[in-house]
Amino acid sequence: METQEEKRTGQQNKAFHKFFGLLSDELNTKGLDMKVVLKPSHQIWWTSESVKENLWKPVMKAMYNIESTTELTTSQVSKVYEQIMQILGEKFGVNVEFPARVEDLIVQDDRGEVRNLITEYTPEFIKAMRANHKQDEKELRY
Repeated sequence: METQEEKRTGQQNKAFHKFFGLLSDELNTKGLDMKVVLKPSHQIWWTSESVKENLWKPVMKAMYNIESTTELTTSQVSKVYEQIMQILGEKFGVNVEFPARVEDLIVQDDRGEVRNLITEYTPEFIKAMRANHKQDEKELRY
């Protein structure tokens, strides 16, 4: 009997969209435009959206035959990320960590507007983060 795995979480959604921006910045910083990474006939700098459409979605489709990121399960998000980083790491020396910390979720979108994704979290998540933070502070005092 196969167990039904949960769909990606809201936090994972926010994190992989932040990852798209971080990866586009890293590729651009290394001078790896889309021409170098994808097609020799193109010379286009990366954006968060182009990372999603030209890297994330093709890998996601190849691995799971899924068209939309909304269909990914929590473990599939991790596996797609790991596959992309393995390819880019081996081929171009690129490695971008997947955002997991609260401070990583302050983003600037393609229009230059700063968004605080923390405010989009559920009250339960915020409560858990505060509890973890208090425990961390307690351990540091000893």
